[in-house]
Amino acid sequence: MRRRAGGFTLVELMVVVAIIGVLASIALPSFMKNARRARLSEATIQLNRIYVSSKSYILEPHRSAGSGNAATPQFPDSEGDTPAASCCTFPGGKCPVNGLDWQTPTWQALMFEVNDPHYYRYAYLSTGTANPGVGSNFFALAHGDLNCDNVFSEISLYGIWSNADNDVHGSGGFAMTNPLE
Repeated sequence: MRRRAGGFTLVELMVVVAIIGVLASIALPSFMKNARRARLSEATIQLNRIYVSSKSYILEPHRSAGSGNAATPQFPDSEGDTPAASCCTFPGGKCPVNGLDWQTPTWQALMFEVNDPHYYRYAYLSTGTANPGVGSNFFALAHGDLNCDNVFSEISLYGIWSNADNDVHGSGGFAMTNPLE
């Protein structure tokens, strides 16, 4: 009896390689989409922090006023994209941590800064002192180019002061443009 030598034929190896190729072609796009979705969570977490900070900022004068002599409710003044340079200009497409970026009066008033490398630039647009009281509002925005292809993802959150109940009312969710660009 002749015994067959162990091993695989060329055809068997080619079939295995073909199967691995098909699986990789299916898995890779899903992996990339999930990676962009994970990056999106950075923006939503940071925008929530800005929203909570804005609400605390405008409500604080009312807690200590007591005498009816409360300051006019207003949000901090507007602040442009921070950091100023696109995150794509840095290695890995992430903005490095730079505490100086967050030293402006607006970010300091909101007690907001990003302490980890990040994919998004953040902006704060408000009526500030220009329209105090009823209608004082703000937009918190996150701008990012997640794969550095000059297609931008924008996520925003809105808040408005109401004299009717002395509270801040939000947009109820995030407005998103190209969230997974």
